[in-house]
Amino acid sequence: MDVEEHTLFPRDVLLLCSDGLTRMVTDPEIAGTLQAETNTGQAAENLVALANERGGPDNITVVIVRLEKESKGWFSWLRGNSRKNLGSNGTAGGN
Repeated sequence: MDVEEHTLFPRDVLLLCSDGLTRMVTDPEIAGTLQAETNTGQAAENLVALANERGGPDNITVVIVRLEKESKGWFSWLRGNSRKNLGSNGTAGGN
């Protein structure tokens, strides 16, 4: 198992995928698809379709997260300068 930690910033794109994608689609093709398609769901579908067009002999899993802007959403408490009220449940998303 590999574990890495990265700082994410507004406008970053995070791609989590299985080797079913990376064995069939090159890194430049993946990057081009992520740059061309701003809808994450459609970008994921496009990448899976491309891998399948090339034979797709393995399972193909794609998860894309696009950070659009600075948020006061559910994970803002991770930033050092803010505190989360631990007495209530958080919410997913947020703008």
